[in-house]
Amino acid sequence: MSEEDKEIQKIIDELNEEEIKEIQEVKTEKQSFVTDHPIVSLVIAILIFIPIAWVFSVFTFTNLLQQFLFSVERAALYVMVCVGLTLTTRVLKFANFAHAEFLTIGVYTGLVITSFTNASEICLGDFCLDNIFLLSIFIFIITGAFAVLGEKLIFGPLRKRNATPLSLMVASIGFGLVIRQLVSDFFGGRDQKIDLQYPPFFDKVGSNLESIPVLKIFSIWFSERVEFSIIGTTKVIAFNRNMVWKVTMMIILVVLLQLLFKKTTLGISMRATADDIDLAQISGINTQRIIDWTWFIAGGVTGVGALFFLGPQAFVPFSGFAQLLIIFAVVTLGGFDSFEGTIVSAFIISAIQTMTILINSNLDPDNPLVFWSPNKDWSLVGPFATIIVVLIFRPRGLFGLVDPKSKL
Repeated sequence: MSEEDKEIQKIIDELNEEEIKEIQEVKTEKQSFVTDHPIVSLVIAILIFIPIAWVFSVFTFTNLLQQFLFSVERAALYVMVCVGLTLTTRVLKFANFAHAEFLTIGVYTGLVITSFTNASEICLGDFCLDNIFLLSIFIFIITGAFAVLGEKLIFGPLRKRNATPLSLMVASIGFGLVIRQLVSDFFGGRDQKIDLQYPPFFDKVGSNLESIPVLKIFSIWFSERVEFSIIGTTKVIAFNRNMVWKVTMMIILVVLLQLLFKKTTLGISMRATADDIDLAQISGINTQRIIDWTWFIAGGVTGVGALFFLGPQAFVPFSGFAQLLIIFAVVTLGGFDSFEGTIVSAFIISAIQTMTILINSNLDPDNPLVFWSPNKDWSLVGPFATIIVVLIFRPRGLFGLVDPKSKL
Protein backbone atom coordinates (compact mmCIF):
# COMPACT_ATOMS: atom_id res chain seq x y z
CA MET A 1 0.00 0.00 0.00
CA SER A 2 1.40 3.40 -1.01
CA GLU A 3 1.84 6.27 1.42
CA GLU A 4 -1.09 8.10 -0.20
CA ASP A 5 -3.35 5.06 0.25
CA LYS A 6 -2.28 4.77 3.87
CA GLU A 7 -3.13 8.44 4.48
CA ILE A 8 -6.55 8.01 2.90
CA GLN A 9 -7.21 4.92 5.01
CA LYS A 10 -6.17 6.82 8.13
CA ILE A 11 -8.65 9.61 7.37
CA ILE A 12 -11.42 7.06 6.81
CA ASP A 13 -10.62 5.37 10.14
CA GLU A 14 -10.85 8.73 11.92
CA LEU A 15 -14.35 9.50 10.65
CA ASN A 16 -16.93 10.06 13.32
CA GLU A 17 -18.12 6.48 13.78
CA GLU A 18 -20.73 7.44 16.36
CA GLU A 19 -22.49 9.88 14.00
CA ILE A 20 -22.42 7.36 11.15
CA LYS A 21 -23.87 4.72 13.47
CA GLU A 22 -26.59 7.13 14.65
CA ILE A 23 -27.62 7.94 11.07
CA GLN A 24 -27.74 4.25 10.20
CA GLU A 25 -29.86 3.47 13.26
CA VAL A 26 -32.35 6.20 12.38
CA LYS A 27 -32.55 5.02 8.78
CA THR A 28 -33.26 1.45 9.89
CA GLU A 29 -36.03 2.46 12.29
CA LYS A 30 -39.50 1.20 11.48
CA GLN A 31 -40.88 3.80 9.11
CA SER A 32 -44.47 4.72 8.28
CA PHE A 33 -45.92 5.85 4.96
CA VAL A 34 -45.87 9.44 6.22
CA THR A 35 -42.16 9.40 7.10
CA ASP A 36 -41.26 7.57 3.90
CA HIS A 37 -43.38 9.80 1.64
CA PRO A 38 -43.88 13.17 3.40
CA ILE A 39 -44.72 15.18 0.26
CA VAL A 40 -47.25 12.63 -1.02
CA SER A 41 -48.79 12.51 2.45
CA LEU A 42 -49.09 16.30 2.48
CA VAL A 43 -50.86 16.31 -0.90
CA ILE A 44 -53.26 13.58 0.28
CA ALA A 45 -54.01 15.55 3.46
CA ILE A 46 -54.77 18.68 1.43
CA LEU A 47 -57.07 16.77 -0.93
CA ILE A 48 -58.93 15.31 2.07
CA PHE A 49 -59.23 18.70 3.78
CA ILE A 50 -60.72 20.54 0.76
CA PRO A 51 -64.16 18.82 0.89
CA ILE A 52 -64.16 19.17 4.69
CA ALA A 53 -63.50 22.90 4.32
CA TRP A 54 -66.34 23.12 1.76
CA VAL A 55 -68.80 21.40 4.10
CA PHE A 56 -67.72 23.66 6.96
CA SER A 57 -68.14 26.73 4.73
CA VAL A 58 -71.65 25.68 3.71
CA PHE A 59 -72.99 25.01 7.21
CA THR A 60 -71.23 27.72 9.24
CA PHE A 61 -70.67 31.45 9.04
CA THR A 62 -66.94 30.97 8.56
CA ASN A 63 -65.65 30.64 5.00
CA LEU A 64 -63.15 27.92 5.84
CA LEU A 65 -62.40 27.25 2.17
CA GLN A 66 -61.16 30.84 1.73
CA GLN A 67 -59.16 30.56 4.95
CA PHE A 68 -57.67 27.34 3.63
CA LEU A 69 -56.42 29.22 0.55
CA PHE A 70 -54.86 31.90 2.75
CA SER A 71 -53.17 29.15 4.74
CA VAL A 72 -51.73 27.56 1.59
CA GLU A 73 -50.50 30.96 0.43
CA ARG A 74 -48.72 31.58 3.74
CA ALA A 75 -47.24 28.07 3.70
CA ALA A 76 -45.86 28.65 0.20
CA LEU A 77 -44.09 31.77 1.44
CA TYR A 78 -42.67 29.91 4.43
CA VAL A 79 -41.31 27.19 2.14
CA MET A 80 -39.55 29.70 -0.12
CA VAL A 81 -37.85 31.55 2.72
CA CYS A 82 -37.00 28.44 4.78
CA VAL A 83 -35.57 25.85 2.37
CA GLY A 84 -32.35 27.87 2.03
CA LEU A 85 -31.72 27.63 5.76
CA THR A 86 -32.36 23.87 5.66
CA LEU A 87 -29.86 23.56 2.81
CA THR A 88 -27.04 25.48 4.53
CA THR A 89 -27.72 23.77 7.86
CA ARG A 90 -27.52 20.31 6.34
CA VAL A 91 -24.38 20.94 4.30
CA LEU A 92 -22.46 23.29 6.64
CA LYS A 93 -23.68 21.93 10.00
CA PHE A 94 -24.41 25.23 11.73
CA ALA A 95 -27.43 27.48 12.27
CA ASN A 96 -27.03 30.55 10.07
CA PHE A 97 -28.67 33.51 11.80
CA ALA A 98 -27.68 35.77 8.89
CA HIS A 99 -30.24 33.88 6.80
CA ALA A 100 -32.85 36.50 7.73
CA GLU A 101 -30.73 39.18 6.06
CA PHE A 102 -30.98 37.31 2.75
CA LEU A 103 -34.64 38.30 2.89
CA THR A 104 -33.60 41.91 3.46
CA ILE A 105 -31.10 41.85 0.59
CA GLY A 106 -33.64 40.20 -1.70
CA VAL A 107 -36.48 42.62 -1.07
CA TYR A 108 -34.25 45.72 -1.25
CA THR A 109 -32.71 44.42 -4.47
CA GLY A 110 -36.23 44.26 -5.87
CA LEU A 111 -36.88 47.78 -4.61
CA VAL A 112 -33.77 49.17 -6.32
CA ILE A 113 -34.53 47.46 -9.64
CA THR A 114 -38.19 48.50 -9.72
CA SER A 115 -37.18 52.07 -8.80
CA PHE A 116 -35.33 52.50 -12.08
CA THR A 117 -37.24 55.05 -14.13
CA ASN A 118 -36.93 52.94 -17.27
CA ALA A 119 -37.36 49.51 -15.65
CA SER A 120 -40.65 49.00 -17.50
CA GLU A 121 -38.89 49.77 -20.80
CA ILE A 122 -36.14 47.14 -20.42
CA CYS A 123 -37.95 44.11 -21.79
CA LEU A 124 -37.40 40.65 -23.19
CA GLY A 125 -40.42 40.38 -25.43
CA ASP A 126 -43.47 41.12 -23.27
CA PHE A 127 -41.56 40.43 -20.05
CA CYS A 128 -40.04 43.60 -18.62
CA LEU A 129 -37.54 44.19 -15.84
CA ASP A 130 -40.15 45.37 -13.36
CA ASN A 131 -42.39 42.28 -13.54
CA ILE A 132 -42.01 39.35 -11.19
CA PHE A 133 -40.45 36.98 -13.71
CA LEU A 134 -37.31 38.88 -14.77
CA LEU A 135 -37.19 40.53 -11.35
CA SER A 136 -37.02 37.13 -9.64
CA ILE A 137 -34.07 36.08 -11.81
CA PHE A 138 -32.06 39.20 -10.94
CA ILE A 139 -32.92 38.93 -7.25
CA PHE A 140 -31.85 35.27 -7.24
CA ILE A 141 -28.46 36.10 -8.76
CA ILE A 142 -27.71 39.15 -6.59
CA THR A 143 -28.87 37.64 -3.29
CA GLY A 144 -26.99 34.42 -4.08
CA ALA A 145 -23.84 36.45 -4.78
CA PHE A 146 -24.15 38.17 -1.38
CA ALA A 147 -24.44 34.78 0.30
CA VAL A 148 -21.27 33.57 -1.45
CA LEU A 149 -19.54 36.79 -0.39
CA GLY A 150 -20.29 35.93 3.24
CA GLU A 151 -18.70 32.50 2.70
CA LYS A 152 -15.56 34.02 1.19
CA LEU A 153 -15.13 36.77 3.77
CA ILE A 154 -16.31 35.12 6.98
CA PHE A 155 -17.41 31.51 7.10
CA GLY A 156 -14.75 30.00 4.82
CA PRO A 157 -11.79 31.54 6.71
CA LEU A 158 -13.36 30.51 10.03
CA ARG A 159 -13.76 26.90 8.91
CA LYS A 160 -10.12 26.80 7.80
CA ARG A 161 -9.24 27.69 11.40
CA ASN A 162 -11.41 24.80 12.66
CA ALA A 163 -14.14 27.04 14.04
CA THR A 164 -16.86 25.20 15.96
CA PRO A 165 -20.51 25.30 14.89
CA LEU A 166 -21.17 27.62 17.83
CA SER A 167 -18.46 30.03 16.62
CA LEU A 168 -19.90 30.00 13.11
CA MET A 169 -23.36 30.67 14.50
CA VAL A 170 -22.12 33.68 16.52
CA ALA A 171 -20.25 34.94 13.45
CA SER A 172 -23.47 34.69 11.43
CA ILE A 173 -25.24 36.87 14.01
CA GLY A 174 -22.53 39.52 13.58
CA PHE A 175 -22.67 39.21 9.78
CA GLY A 176 -26.42 39.75 9.89
CA LEU A 177 -26.07 42.82 12.09
CA VAL A 178 -23.58 44.37 9.67
CA ILE A 179 -25.85 43.76 6.65
CA ARG A 180 -28.89 45.13 8.45
CA GLN A 181 -27.06 48.27 9.54
CA LEU A 182 -25.62 48.90 6.07
CA VAL A 183 -29.06 48.58 4.50
CA SER A 184 -30.53 50.86 7.16
CA ASP A 185 -27.85 53.52 6.59
CA PHE A 186 -28.25 53.41 2.84
CA PHE A 187 -32.06 53.24 2.54
CA GLY A 188 -33.15 54.77 5.83
CA GLY A 189 -35.81 53.41 8.15
CA ARG A 190 -38.95 54.53 6.30
CA ASP A 191 -41.53 52.05 5.08
CA GLN A 192 -41.06 50.76 1.53
CA LYS A 193 -43.31 48.66 -0.68
CA ILE A 194 -43.06 46.78 -3.98
CA ASP A 195 -46.09 46.44 -6.22
CA LEU A 196 -45.81 43.05 -7.91
CA GLN A 197 -46.10 43.69 -11.64
CA TYR A 198 -47.10 41.32 -14.43
CA PRO A 199 -46.74 41.48 -18.23
CA PRO A 200 -49.36 43.73 -19.87
CA PHE A 201 -50.99 40.87 -21.78
CA PHE A 202 -52.00 39.10 -18.54
CA ASP A 203 -55.16 41.20 -18.07
CA LYS A 204 -56.32 40.56 -21.63
CA VAL A 205 -55.69 36.81 -21.39
CA GLY A 206 -57.45 36.70 -18.02
CA SER A 207 -60.56 38.47 -19.27
CA ASN A 208 -60.75 36.16 -22.29
CA LEU A 209 -60.51 33.07 -20.09
CA GLU A 210 -63.11 34.41 -17.65
CA SER A 211 -65.61 34.71 -20.50
CA ILE A 212 -65.38 30.94 -21.15
CA PRO A 213 -66.91 29.05 -18.17
CA VAL A 214 -64.93 25.86 -18.80
CA LEU A 215 -61.62 27.77 -18.83
CA LYS A 216 -62.40 30.27 -16.07
CA ILE A 217 -60.28 28.39 -13.54
CA PHE A 218 -57.17 29.11 -15.62
CA SER A 219 -57.82 32.86 -15.43
CA ILE A 220 -56.64 32.88 -11.80
CA TRP A 221 -53.04 33.04 -13.09
CA PHE A 222 -53.78 36.10 -15.22
CA SER A 223 -56.66 38.16 -13.80
CA GLU A 224 -56.12 40.52 -10.90
CA ARG A 225 -59.07 38.96 -9.04
CA VAL A 226 -61.41 36.07 -9.83
CA GLU A 227 -64.36 34.90 -7.74
CA PHE A 228 -66.10 31.52 -7.66
CA SER A 229 -69.37 30.78 -5.88
CA ILE A 230 -69.28 28.07 -3.23
CA ILE A 231 -71.93 25.52 -4.15
CA GLY A 232 -74.74 25.41 -1.62
CA THR A 233 -74.09 28.86 -0.19
CA THR A 234 -74.04 32.54 -1.10
CA LYS A 235 -70.37 32.78 -0.19
CA VAL A 236 -67.60 33.14 -2.74
CA ILE A 237 -63.97 32.14 -2.77
CA ALA A 238 -61.69 34.73 -4.30
CA PHE A 239 -58.37 34.25 -6.05
CA ASN A 240 -55.93 36.97 -6.93
CA ARG A 241 -52.91 36.39 -9.12
CA ASN A 242 -50.47 37.42 -6.39
CA MET A 243 -51.75 34.54 -4.26
CA VAL A 244 -51.69 32.08 -7.14
CA TRP A 245 -48.21 33.03 -8.33
CA LYS A 246 -46.80 32.77 -4.81
CA VAL A 247 -47.92 29.14 -4.68
CA THR A 248 -46.85 28.54 -8.28
CA MET A 249 -43.36 29.97 -7.70
CA MET A 250 -43.04 27.79 -4.58
CA ILE A 251 -43.91 24.68 -6.60
CA ILE A 252 -41.46 25.64 -9.36
CA LEU A 253 -38.63 26.21 -6.88
CA VAL A 254 -39.33 22.95 -5.03
CA VAL A 255 -39.45 20.92 -8.26
CA LEU A 256 -36.25 22.52 -9.56
CA LEU A 257 -34.46 21.86 -6.26
CA GLN A 258 -35.63 18.25 -6.23
CA LEU A 259 -34.38 17.77 -9.79
CA LEU A 260 -31.10 19.45 -8.86
CA PHE A 261 -30.53 17.20 -5.84
CA LYS A 262 -31.50 13.91 -7.50
CA LYS A 263 -30.68 14.27 -11.20
CA THR A 264 -27.53 16.41 -11.45
CA THR A 265 -23.90 15.86 -10.57
CA LEU A 266 -23.93 19.07 -8.53
CA GLY A 267 -26.91 17.92 -6.47
CA ILE A 268 -25.46 14.47 -5.83
CA SER A 269 -22.17 16.10 -4.77
CA MET A 270 -24.07 18.40 -2.42
CA ARG A 271 -25.78 15.42 -0.80
CA ALA A 272 -22.45 13.62 -0.45
CA THR A 273 -20.87 16.72 1.10
CA ALA A 274 -23.79 17.05 3.49
CA ASP A 275 -23.52 13.40 4.59
CA ASP A 276 -19.74 13.50 5.17
CA ILE A 277 -17.47 16.25 3.90
CA ASP A 278 -14.27 14.30 4.60
CA LEU A 279 -15.46 11.28 2.67
CA ALA A 280 -16.62 13.57 -0.16
CA GLN A 281 -13.14 15.08 -0.41
CA ILE A 282 -11.56 11.64 -0.50
CA SER A 283 -13.96 10.72 -3.31
CA GLY A 284 -12.56 13.57 -5.40
CA ILE A 285 -15.39 16.10 -4.90
CA ASN A 286 -14.34 19.75 -4.85
CA THR A 287 -16.15 20.45 -1.60
CA GLN A 288 -15.32 24.17 -1.58
CA ARG A 289 -17.04 24.59 -4.94
CA ILE A 290 -20.02 22.63 -3.59
CA ILE A 291 -20.16 24.88 -0.52
CA ASP A 292 -20.09 27.99 -2.73
CA TRP A 293 -22.98 26.62 -4.79
CA THR A 294 -24.85 25.78 -1.58
CA TRP A 295 -24.62 29.39 -0.42
CA PHE A 296 -25.57 30.73 -3.84
CA ILE A 297 -28.67 28.55 -4.17
CA ALA A 298 -29.76 29.10 -0.56
CA GLY A 299 -29.36 32.86 -0.81
CA GLY A 300 -31.02 33.05 -4.23
CA VAL A 301 -34.10 31.03 -3.28
CA THR A 302 -34.51 33.06 -0.08
CA GLY A 303 -34.21 36.34 -1.97
CA VAL A 304 -36.95 35.32 -4.41
CA GLY A 305 -39.13 34.27 -1.48
CA ALA A 306 -38.56 37.67 0.13
CA LEU A 307 -39.94 39.42 -2.96
CA PHE A 308 -43.30 37.69 -2.44
CA PHE A 309 -43.16 37.51 1.37
CA LEU A 310 -42.13 41.07 2.26
CA GLY A 311 -42.47 43.02 -1.00
CA PRO A 312 -46.26 43.56 -1.18
CA GLN A 313 -46.44 44.79 2.42
CA ALA A 314 -44.61 47.70 4.03
CA PHE A 315 -41.06 46.68 4.93
CA VAL A 316 -38.03 48.24 6.63
CA PRO A 317 -34.42 47.01 7.06
CA PHE A 318 -35.52 45.16 10.24
CA SER A 319 -38.31 43.24 8.46
CA GLY A 320 -36.11 40.30 7.43
CA PHE A 321 -34.80 39.78 10.96
CA ALA A 322 -38.37 39.97 12.29
CA GLN A 323 -39.15 36.76 10.36
CA LEU A 324 -36.20 34.83 11.81
CA LEU A 325 -38.25 33.30 14.63
CA ILE A 326 -40.88 31.75 12.36
CA ILE A 327 -38.18 30.61 9.89
CA PHE A 328 -36.33 28.69 12.59
CA ALA A 329 -39.65 27.35 13.87
CA VAL A 330 -40.46 25.85 10.46
CA VAL A 331 -36.98 24.39 10.00
CA THR A 332 -36.84 23.01 13.55
CA LEU A 333 -40.21 21.28 13.32
CA GLY A 334 -39.24 19.78 9.97
CA GLY A 335 -35.99 18.42 11.36
CA PHE A 336 -33.30 20.99 10.43
CA ASP A 337 -31.61 18.68 7.91
CA SER A 338 -34.73 17.52 6.06
CA PHE A 339 -35.77 19.28 2.85
CA GLU A 340 -39.11 17.44 2.74
CA GLY A 341 -39.63 18.09 6.44
CA THR A 342 -39.33 21.84 5.93
CA ILE A 343 -42.06 21.75 3.26
CA VAL A 344 -44.43 19.69 5.40
CA SER A 345 -43.80 21.71 8.58
CA ALA A 346 -44.42 24.98 6.67
CA PHE A 347 -47.95 23.77 5.86
CA ILE A 348 -48.49 22.48 9.41
CA ILE A 349 -47.45 25.75 11.04
CA SER A 350 -49.45 27.83 8.57
CA ALA A 351 -52.57 25.71 9.18
CA ILE A 352 -52.21 26.02 12.96
CA GLN A 353 -51.77 29.78 12.61
CA THR A 354 -54.94 30.01 10.54
CA MET A 355 -56.96 27.98 13.05
CA THR A 356 -55.59 30.04 15.95
CA ILE A 357 -56.61 33.27 14.23
CA LEU A 358 -60.07 31.88 13.43
CA ILE A 359 -60.65 30.79 17.02
CA ASN A 360 -59.38 34.12 18.28
CA SER A 361 -61.57 36.16 15.92
CA ASN A 362 -64.71 34.19 16.84
CA LEU A 363 -64.36 34.64 20.59
CA ASP A 364 -66.94 36.80 22.29
CA PRO A 365 -65.08 40.10 22.85
CA ASP A 366 -67.14 40.68 26.03
CA ASN A 367 -66.24 37.25 27.43
CA PRO A 368 -62.67 36.47 26.30
CA LEU A 369 -60.74 33.49 27.57
CA VAL A 370 -58.23 34.16 30.32
CA PHE A 371 -54.92 35.44 28.94
CA TRP A 372 -56.33 35.38 25.39
CA SER A 373 -55.74 38.59 23.45
CA PRO A 374 -58.59 39.90 21.26
CA ASN A 375 -56.06 40.77 18.55
CA LYS A 376 -53.97 38.29 16.56
CA ASP A 377 -50.91 38.29 18.83
CA TRP A 378 -51.58 34.63 19.66
CA SER A 379 -51.20 33.51 16.04
CA LEU A 380 -47.64 32.35 16.81
CA VAL A 381 -48.42 30.77 20.16
CA GLY A 382 -50.33 27.85 18.64
CA PRO A 383 -47.51 26.82 16.27
CA PHE A 384 -44.81 27.16 18.91
CA ALA A 385 -46.81 25.20 21.47
CA THR A 386 -47.14 22.45 18.85
CA ILE A 387 -43.40 22.53 18.18
CA ILE A 388 -42.59 22.17 21.88
CA VAL A 389 -44.86 19.14 22.19
CA VAL A 390 -43.38 17.52 19.07
CA LEU A 391 -39.78 18.10 20.18
CA ILE A 392 -40.46 16.61 23.61
CA PHE A 393 -41.31 13.29 21.96
CA ARG A 394 -39.09 13.63 18.86
CA PRO A 395 -36.08 15.92 19.52
CA ARG A 396 -34.82 15.67 15.93
CA GLY A 397 -38.10 17.05 14.54
CA LEU A 398 -40.66 15.34 12.35
CA PHE A 399 -38.32 14.15 9.61
CA GLY A 400 -34.78 14.92 10.83
CA LEU A 401 -32.14 12.23 10.45
CA VAL A 402 -29.93 13.20 13.36
CA ASP A 403 -30.64 14.70 16.76
CA PRO A 404 -29.73 18.43 16.50
CA LYS A 405 -27.66 18.24 19.69
CA SER A 406 -25.07 16.17 17.81
CA LYS A 407 -24.60 18.82 15.15
CA LEU A 408 -25.52 22.30 16.32
